Formats: sequence, C-alpha cells, structure tokens
Amino acid sequence: MTNGELLAQESDLQNGDAYAAVLLRVILIMMLADGEIADAEVTTIVEIYHQQTGIWLDVETISLAVQETLADKEDSFVQMGGAALSAEQKAEILRSATAVSLSDNDRCGTETSCLFMVARQFGIPGAELIEILREAAASVHSKV
Repeated sequence: MTNGELLAQESDLQNGDAYAAVLLRVILIMMLADGEIADAEVTTIVEIYHQQTGIWLDVETISLAVQETLADKEDSFVQMGGAALSAEQKAEILRSATAVSLSDNDRCGTETSCLFMVARQFGIPGAELIEILREAAASVHSKV
C-alpha cells in the first residue's frame, strides 16, 4: 500500500471501502492506547490487516497511519466510518482490536477504555462488547 492509497482511505469511506480504513484506525488506536508501541503489537497489526484485507502493511505505511490516528483527537474518523459498517464488521473490528491489546501480554485500563469508546461509537451496547471481548480473548489464548 502506498502513502497515496493510505491517504485516500478517508475518501474510501464515501466509496464503500470503510471496513479496511476503520479496521486500520481502530487497531492503531489500540496499539497507541498504552503509550508504548511493542513489536508484538506491530506484528499482530500487520497479520490482522493482511488476514482481513489481503494487504500487507509496511513500516512507512504504519508510521503514516499512526500520524493520522494521533491527529484525529476526537476519533471522528471511527464514528463516521462505523456508520457504513454492518454489525458483523463492527464486531470483527472489535475482535481484532482485542487481539492487538492482548498481543503485548499487558492489556491496561486505557486499552479497555478505548475498546468501550469504539463500541460506543459503533453503537454496540456494553453487554454485547463484553461478549465480543470474551470470545476474542478465548480465541487469542487458544492460539498461544
């Protein structure tokens, strides 16, 4: 993915490709939540993004996407993009975010708060999010 393609993701929200754009933003939010970028988190992001979209991310693309994520202080991108997603796509993004949060073996309160914030922006009730988190955590732990 080139820088131009990544920058075009915001316009993709209007063109129907919101899933890939919102997925990347949310998993980056999770990586950044604890204030540290662990190698395991980056590896997990690359793998998840490839599994979900068929696209391999490189370091330059991730770096640019991190800058864009940090610049969006209100996380308006997630809320706007989430409106174009199905309930299953939203749940899959939250499962992916959970996998990122668990990849460094240190899920902190800030990461949990971020998961609830994204769920709120997606219109997913807390009880449903808790079930998604349980399923995702069980899946991640079964792979270890």
